[in-house]
Amino acid sequence: MDRSRKAAFMPECDALGVAYTVPHSRCAWQAPTAQSWAITLARNETMSLAYWCILIAGVLPVLTVSLAKWGVRDYDNAAPRAWMDKLSGHRRRADYAHRNHFEAFPFFAAAVLVAEQLHGAQAAINALALAFIVIRIVYTVLYLRNLPTLRSGAWLLGYLCVLALFGVAAVA
Repeated sequence: MDRSRKAAFMPECDALGVAYTVPHSRCAWQAPTAQSWAITLARNETMSLAYWCILIAGVLPVLTVSLAKWGVRDYDNAAPRAWMDKLSGHRRRADYAHRNHFEAFPFFAAAVLVAEQLHGAQAAINALALAFIVIRIVYTVLYLRNLPTLRSGAWLLGYLCVLALFGVAAVA
């Protein structure tokens, strides 16, 4: 087998350090090896700030719903949704904010992943992802304080951050 053909069968690494081969145009996955991880570390590849923001956005709903449940003795873990429907005041608003965080998460995560995958400007991706997180925290505070007009403005700003992430991907 000549050298160029042999090279086509040698393992390569993707961005996560997962080794793979591509014989005859078919991808055969292999478990990560010590060599693949060493290559990843040598490239100094780490999670970007935007990826950390995806993690934070995934945790926000849990933190927000804990505000609804904190300190309540009659919480019904057997029927949590029915119990949540009986809440009022700031606890009810915390539940609503928690639900909205779940609704916003997929669009945000997809935007970050697409922008990263298409190698958009990393500084812009990081800034927009961090802005989204800060805005979502402000959104939660405004929701808890029952300030619906300001809350809607914060929601819109967060949504615009997500659209801008797709814009960064589009011009990459």
